[in-house]
Amino acid sequence: MKLALLMIVKDEEANVGRAIESVKDIVDEIVVVDTGSVDQTPDIAEKLGANVHHFKWTGDYSAARNACLEKAGADWVLWLDADEMISKTDHAKIKELINQDDVDGYYLIQRNYCHGLGRDDWTKAEGEYPDMELSHAGFTQNPALRLFRRVKGIKWEGSVRENVEPDDTSTRWVTTAAEVVCHHYGYAGAPAGLIEKRKMHIDLAREKAGAKKKDPQSWFELGTMLFEAGEWEECIKPFTRAFKLDSNYLEAMYYVAMSYFELGKMQEAWDALEKLLKREPSHAGGFVVLAGIERLHENFDDALAFYDKAIAARPDLFSAWYNKATLLLTLDKADEASECFEKTLALMPDFMPAMFGQWQNNIFNARFDRANDEMLKWLKSFPELKENLIEAVKAFISQEKYDLVSKAFGPLIEVIDNAESYMAYGTAQLAQGNVDEAEESLIKAIKRDGSLNDARLNLAQIQEIYRNDPGAALALYEIVLQYDPENEFCLKKVSELGNEQG
Repeated sequence: MKLALLMIVKDEEANVGRAIESVKDIVDEIVVVDTGSVDQTPDIAEKLGANVHHFKWTGDYSAARNACLEKAGADWVLWLDADEMISKTDHAKIKELINQDDVDGYYLIQRNYCHGLGRDDWTKAEGEYPDMELSHAGFTQNPALRLFRRVKGIKWEGSVRENVEPDDTSTRWVTTAAEVVCHHYGYAGAPAGLIEKRKMHIDLAREKAGAKKKDPQSWFELGTMLFEAGEWEECIKPFTRAFKLDSNYLEAMYYVAMSYFELGKMQEAWDALEKLLKREPSHAGGFVVLAGIERLHENFDDALAFYDKAIAARPDLFSAWYNKATLLLTLDKADEASECFEKTLALMPDFMPAMFGQWQNNIFNARFDRANDEMLKWLKSFPELKENLIEAVKAFISQEKYDLVSKAFGPLIEVIDNAESYMAYGTAQLAQGNVDEAEESLIKAIKRDGSLNDARLNLAQIQEIYRNDPGAALALYEIVLQYDPENEFCLKKVSELGNEQG
């Protein structure tokens, strides 16, 4: 059996070559339809042996895919997007699959590499495909019909999230799942590009749902896209419609409950959960939302009980472990919280809120060595954590937790290397009488940001009180007044020291 690789592309010069190269050894022809590239995409594809055809983009993915399908002559089709690849590990499986006489199509495992970002369907990358996983921490997965026989009348339908099947219902069309992974990198791209792509897909999904008003799947897909975009209010109607059209779409009620929860409408969330749990009494995600509602009402024991129910139903449910950890942290149950944070990070190693939560749990319970060792390790891979630490040290200073700042930030302050953090740390050292350390840190703060008057004011106090150098103190007070001419304390000090100097 001969196999064709089919693709539609536009401005994919950074990706198209890798996609083609990943399967070039097992395909007999390569057909690429370009929908309006202005970069080198068509040239790259042609150099790799592709037959490139041009198609005017109409906003309809199925139309473009069908135009591509018409150009193929092979018995079987493998469909890839430009930001996807197949590992050579699975080449032999594909060759075996297309020689099966009793199957016409295969759902491959589409593995979407992405940051965890708190998703319950996220899975940690464990090195199963080292050539494909690269530096990605994990992925989500879904079935995708990407390998199929080119039977008579086969075509795609739907402008987005398209379906492929023969137009004649009497044509045999047997599909099944296959243990072949299609590695997708589109969700790991720059946020701006993802937002633009998501907006386009939502618009197309609206058109599809409008054209198929009685199709629950179309409404569910629209709701899912809106939910993923954070459009909580807007996604409720399509999810509700999907459930009304077909009550088997139970997951729609879960998303409705989640959306109402995000909107702060707890009674509506509870009502949606009742519909869900009546039909599926052990829905783990539903228990997590119930726990969140109880937590907002300060029914903490009930909230913990619901988190435990969620974990019993699904031991790998990230959101249950993380939310339970944060609740235990607020309840000052250090050991239990630590176990939950550890489990959270085992499930989602790149989830920075869990790292910060574990650090807080450790410092609040005087486990400073462990807190510092872990945070220094995390900062090497996740420098964004510095922003959390900066806000934390500022908050602790405002609460006059000087000893906590000294112990929690001593080993971290040079790594954070931030003006406000140096000022806060210097303030804590001064409050504890550690004048040399305070002076060193405050000088670093001013060198990085000369507008930090509080740091300069503390330095002036050090010169006046501890160094017995009124001249140096006077000079610093005068600079403070350049930034804050109405500062009464400095005006008084300048007058006093000026008279003494005079």
